[in-house]
Amino acid sequence: MESAPSYCSVNDGTYGRLFPVLDEAENVSDGPARESAGDEGRQHRHAGEGAGDGSHGGEPRGLYPRFDSDRSNDPDAIARLANLWESTLTLLERGTAEDQGGRSSAAALCYSEALGGIQAILQLEQDARRRELLLARYSEYGKRLHEICADQAKASSGEADLAMEIEAPPRTADEASAADETASAHLCVELAVEADEAGDKAEALALYTTAAERLMSSIKRDPDSAAAATQRKTLYSVLDRAEQLKPLVRPGADHGLAEAEATPAALPTTPAEIRLPSPPSTRRTAEAAPPSQPPPSSSTFSSSSSSTMPPSSSSAAAAARSATAPSVSSQAKTSVSTAAQGAAPKAQLLSAEEREVLARSSMINGKLFYPWLLDDRRERFDYPTPWEDPDGLLSLSEEQIRHFGKWARPSEFMRGQPKMIYLVSALTITQTIITDCSFVSSLVIAALYERRFRKQLITRIIFPQDRKGFPIYNPSGKYMVRLKFNGIERRILVDDRLPLSRDGRLMCSHSSHKEELWVSIIEKAYLKVNGGYDFPGSNSGIDMHSLTGWIPEQFGTRDEGFNPERLWERLESASKFGDCLVTVATDEMSDAEADAVGLVSAHAYAVLQVRSVSGLRLLQLKNPWSKTRWQGAYSVHDTVRWTAALRSAVEYDLTAAMQSDNGIFWIDYPSLLRYYQGVYINWNPQLFRHHTSIHAQWPLRPARSPNDLATLGPNPQLSLSVNVSGDRAAAVWLLLTRHTTRKQQGKDDFLTVHVFKQRGGRRVYHLETCWLQGVYTNRPHCLVKFDVDPGTHTLTLALAQYKAVPHQVDYTLNVYSMAPFALRTLPMGLRHALHAKGRWHGIAAGGCQNYDSYIDNPRYLLTVAEPTDVLLELQAISTYRCRFNVLK
Repeated sequence: MESAPSYCSVNDGTYGRLFPVLDEAENVSDGPARESAGDEGRQHRHAGEGAGDGSHGGEPRGLYPRFDSDRSNDPDAIARLANLWESTLTLLERGTAEDQGGRSSAAALCYSEALGGIQAILQLEQDARRRELLLARYSEYGKRLHEICADQAKASSGEADLAMEIEAPPRTADEASAADETASAHLCVELAVEADEAGDKAEALALYTTAAERLMSSIKRDPDSAAAATQRKTLYSVLDRAEQLKPLVRPGADHGLAEAEATPAALPTTPAEIRLPSPPSTRRTAEAAPPSQPPPSSSTFSSSSSSTMPPSSSSAAAAARSATAPSVSSQAKTSVSTAAQGAAPKAQLLSAEEREVLARSSMINGKLFYPWLLDDRRERFDYPTPWEDPDGLLSLSEEQIRHFGKWARPSEFMRGQPKMIYLVSALTITQTIITDCSFVSSLVIAALYERRFRKQLITRIIFPQDRKGFPIYNPSGKYMVRLKFNGIERRILVDDRLPLSRDGRLMCSHSSHKEELWVSIIEKAYLKVNGGYDFPGSNSGIDMHSLTGWIPEQFGTRDEGFNPERLWERLESASKFGDCLVTVATDEMSDAEADAVGLVSAHAYAVLQVRSVSGLRLLQLKNPWSKTRWQGAYSVHDTVRWTAALRSAVEYDLTAAMQSDNGIFWIDYPSLLRYYQGVYINWNPQLFRHHTSIHAQWPLRPARSPNDLATLGPNPQLSLSVNVSGDRAAAVWLLLTRHTTRKQQGKDDFLTVHVFKQRGGRRVYHLETCWLQGVYTNRPHCLVKFDVDPGTHTLTLALAQYKAVPHQVDYTLNVYSMAPFALRTLPMGLRHALHAKGRWHGIAAGGCQNYDSYIDNPRYLLTVAEPTDVLLELQAISTYRCRFNVLK
């Protein structure tokens, strides 16, 4: 085996680490990072209705605020380039260390991710000399990656990918116990320091004590080892800090509940001084230890978050009663500004009605999922015995049941010491026999975004975490995942028991890295909320919103009015700068057609790259199966179209791609439009400077108002006042989310939002006066987009049902805007009401205006003392057509 390239870790400086020949003057300094297929659902439109969601028809000018801007000198782009350099070089250094240590699979993973980083750098780097040197390094590291894959292919009879092969654990029971004990001590120290710094001295003392006990037990196993010497230093620090805390904690205080006195101004030993080494490797001692994971960014992606207290009862009703968040009137809300970089999200106060709605929608598929709180990260994670989820095991799919062997914890089937995350990578994520391709594709894109843009999407949602905010392995087996369901982020608790087949293989999605857990844990949390592993399917826009909170938008390539040119422009521009996450889904195909073109029918794929080269439009996709690739134009077998110039332009190593089928392939845009029926884009909410949300209940519609064609009067309505300064229009997006508490709920509920201008923010009653009609959909999310010209505008937002829904509907309405706004709920009815009954009979049945007897029809005199809104409704049996005239 040839040695690994040695260009890394040679010189100081960003470029110097890769290019020793470059002068220090050419180094780039790091800059601040910018914050930045299943059931597809159906849609309905009323006759003559426009395309209210912006997906079709005329494109409003400001729908994508950055679309037409020149970003070549954008400070954000410069910062991103510096971050790409840093992360790519770190990966190359890490891969080199793994390679030199004989861990070829880990090295191949690091090299693959680093080469992807180089591709991203080449799209932004303008300096010709740097590009030339970068391409040379790309070629050399690509060659080394090719050699590793060839060796693996030879060793595994042609299977050269990084596919996970679960074997019996090589560790003895004593070795596994020792490793778990060390990892448990590490976890306790991290949790203790976090509690200590938060001022919870009682909980910190209890955790320090537990950590000390486990450290002493670990040292006794091998007191003369180098690891034991390091652990002794940590033990002394832990014991010292515990002794300092004892006088501050009230005697007899319960764990985590005692009130502590004020901490002295200065202490000899601070929590920050306590360090614990990583669990020792169980591999041969001659191997070099892998480099540590670089600390992730601590950026926050939620532009604003609602806060409510956790319910103290197991019932949703008790949850509503026990909520103690500050109460505000739900009649008016102003937008929350998100423009400040690095600022902490502002908590949005909730009204009593909103707390009741969120508590009621916390019961999902028979289980209670509390809203996320700012202090939820301090959940208890350490237990003396492996923790079991009190909600029980997840239900299995039919395919899983056929092959089921047992439920097992990672220590029972992983070959080495389990890790929560070795490397956040889109390349390692592998779907198995669960029908959740849309969610796995979403996970792939979120991982790719975190790797390329160094913004936390994956690592921010898994707990427990260390003090740097990075998820860590918990030997107790308890994890908490932060996902967005029913209008708010929620805390999902799961244990680490995973389903294995009779031959010992994982029957859930997993990482191809043999010791990683994050893929399986996040999937388990998501499927727990959705009712179990017997997941009926979804679409990637819905799944991505739950995973990241990013705004979902869907394009149907078969829809009337679909504009492929506009979609491509948005994909190319937004993807380049990380403003959106993109997935696609294939159309229904016969088995013969699918096999012929190398695609899977009705299947979701992740979009890794969007490139345009000399007028040619290409996309790089990944099948979440990590196998089965496109066989058509620009596939790996199309050596005619893949000219040397084209391969160089997109940095594509065709020879290496031929070595193995990892499910990643290039496809041209016309072919994508032919075989893929859905394009799902999730937009970064921080593109918008202002945001607010409301949570409310949609009352049961009166029987006398069967649908919106009769009247919009009974529908929930809001007044939206937008103040646009300057000379450019501002984009406003409305996201209506229907709360779902059980499987298949809402499949016949077609909802949308209509926008009215003429009424000046007052209640509306007739659809004919609508300025922008939304598209009715039975999907959980409905997006309506429009522009507002400079000036102050007051609009009416009317929620609408295509047909009367026979039940109450809980919902959340999010408003995103580039301009400041105020949102106010309009009262449901008029102050005064009068009902009069009558009938057409005998001489009073005068007929229509074509008859002289028309004047004999029933007549009423209405007197109004002052100008006001008046609503007149005439109701009669549907057998006859009737109307009335108003004479002044």
